Amino acid sequence: MSLWMVGFGIYYLVLVFSKTWLYYRYTLIRVGKTTTSEKRLGVYHEIVIGGLLLSLVGLSFAGFSGLMLFHGYQERFSNNLTYMIAFMGFIKTGTSATSLVRARKLHNPLIQLIKAFNVANAAVAIVLTQFAILSMEHSPVANFSTGLFGLVIGGLIAIGGLWITFKYERRAVKVTH
Repeated sequence: MSLWMVGFGIYYLVLVFSKTWLYYRYTLIRVGKTTTSEKRLGVYHEIVIGGLLLSLVGLSFAGFSGLMLFHGYQERFSNNLTYMIAFMGFIKTGTSATSLVRARKLHNPLIQLIKAFNVANAAVAIVLTQFAILSMEHSPVANFSTGLFGLVIGGLIAIGGLWITFKYERRAVKVTH
């Protein structure tokens, strides 16, 4: 088993765990028999934790990209497989962006955070699409450029998660006082 597969597997495990946990907590808050202010406080606390999980997702992808940058991955994809990877990456990007925009109309920050995980996953799909296309073209810099691009995307995801955490931590403190 290659380091590349282990790194990518860890990224997806963190992503699946985070989204499952957020869906579970959202369901508990939604059906709970609490007052509106208690629900709002509960949502803020879940968003703080979800922001930290989003940062963890970004850091795990940055680690995966670091493996690609420094150790490389010598996989060459066929044309058909490359086109399928690219197609799936662009579909993921389109559907996640659309669902995030639609989620804004619900005015529920927890749902928006869950949709932000989908956007982060779509950004990762674009990085993998880049690698597939560059490897199909036998580019000598496929690992370096994809690893560097992935480090930037992973870092942006982590920063976005921290921003969400600090933004909603302040709101949770205001609600409790």
